[in-house]
Amino acid sequence: MFPGNLVQMWWSLSRSWVASHSSRWNRSSPFHKLLGYFSTRPFYHHYLPLLDRTILRGRVAPKSIFHHVEYDPPPTMNTDHLIKNIKPQSFANLQITLEQINSLKAKASNVGRETKYTTYEILSAHIWRSVSKARNFHNNDQKTKLQIPVDGRTRLNPPLQSTYFGNVIFIASPVALSCDLLSESFSCTVERIHREIKKLDDEYLRSALDYLEEVCDINTISVGSISCASPNLAIVSWMRLPFYKTDFGWGAPLLMRPATMFEGKGYIHPNPANDGSFSLAICLEAHHMESFRKLFYDF
Repeated sequence: MFPGNLVQMWWSLSRSWVASHSSRWNRSSPFHKLLGYFSTRPFYHHYLPLLDRTILRGRVAPKSIFHHVEYDPPPTMNTDHLIKNIKPQSFANLQITLEQINSLKAKASNVGRETKYTTYEILSAHIWRSVSKARNFHNNDQKTKLQIPVDGRTRLNPPLQSTYFGNVIFIASPVALSCDLLSESFSCTVERIHREIKKLDDEYLRSALDYLEEVCDINTISVGSISCASPNLAIVSWMRLPFYKTDFGWGAPLLMRPATMFEGKGYIHPNPANDGSFSLAICLEAHHMESFRKLFYDF
């Protein structure tokens, strides 16, 4: 294999890995185009990445004009001073049929409101409420934060080129008291999530970049397992990633699962049947999982 071909292979495989950690890739992204190239063209097809890192720098005079709750320390359990032991965790992959999705959409509909909610917003609302109920918080004033990874490529103005190499992931973070979350209507929870996602426009994202530019120690921002552990939650959308259309020469994949899971992390991903159904891969504390399974299928 020639050196140029090695570069193209590295770019193709690296780009696929990057895309697998994204949440909302548009259909013109390199990942989607490469999937077509894998099955119809050799690896040396010219599709070079854009590597300009200056695009996502803060402004010359950083000016963060919003309170970026997504970078605040995650809420902790009100009973943390009483319970210190580490609890066992459990993983589940739950099927979501098209009929169940339509049932949730009907619950989310609000007469007189013209807002159209996405399937992700509706499923996330159902999952957040079900997890919060399964965790059985002892205090009604328990804060819970939902982390929603959002692709900023098309939200920035001007939008980034589809060949931009790397994640452009920002976080939408609705926060609620458990008493409010579980007492409000389902449509109100969906609207709560929709509102937080919608506010991530160019002005907000530029403010976020400025905020990060001004942080003295970036390591003070909580990421990873600590950011979504109980009482919090993170739900990643892989709903538009065409995993089952990938063909490296020996046929389409039979099954796909997230490689790494930790408590409070969930992924909504497509099913191989390609019938409009999805699956939820989620990890919770073991003593919460059985209750969550029942609540999840309570429509």
